[in-house]
Amino acid sequence: MLKVVRESDSQGLQRSRASRIIEQQPVIAGSIVDMVHTCGKPGCRCGTGEKHVSPYLAVRRKGKRTMISIPRHMEEEIRQSVSNYKELSTLIDELSSREVNAFVARKKRGA
Repeated sequence: MLKVVRESDSQGLQRSRASRIIEQQPVIAGSIVDMVHTCGKPGCRCGTGEKHVSPYLAVRRKGKRTMISIPRHMEEEIRQSVSNYKELSTLIDELSSREVNAFVARKKRGA
């Protein structure tokens, strides 16, 4: 049997998913950036061309972009938190768009 998802059902599912993310999962508004650098140790390979690559969390704090190094053992956890934020942001954008469309339709009807 083919299930038809009405717009109101879809909106309810989006609200439910957003609520679950907020209540049950860590959320970080930021991006993961791989930074290339040299360590400065004598004889290290990075001094002759093969640079070190380390993950950093790029976030805005008090209006300024901040880069925070991510320890390797925490990388997956931080990546998931950033992914959770992006999913939540997408859900909120979609819900907001529907509300704006509904507002415009009501306005046109004079309600």
